[in-house]
Amino acid sequence: MEGRMRKFYEEQVLLNQIFVIDGETQVAKVLEAASKDLGAKVEIAGFVRYQVGEGIDKPPTDFAAEVKATAGGH
Repeated sequence: MEGRMRKFYEEQVLLNQIFVIDGETQVAKVLEAASKDLGAKVEIAGFVRYQVGEGIDKPPTDFAAEVKATAGGH
């Protein structure tokens, strides 16, 4: 059960997610490092969540008509 909870938090909580730029470090650790480098506390003011495939507009197609056209049928 503990493993499932850890995985859930790693996927859902922003600060526990893996930083997309390096693919290894948690977002919280990146913020800590940035705070040390800048000498001031760095906070997340906002974020945008993207989902795979989101925003891709695919026109509806008739698969049967597409196969018929490809096969040269009328």
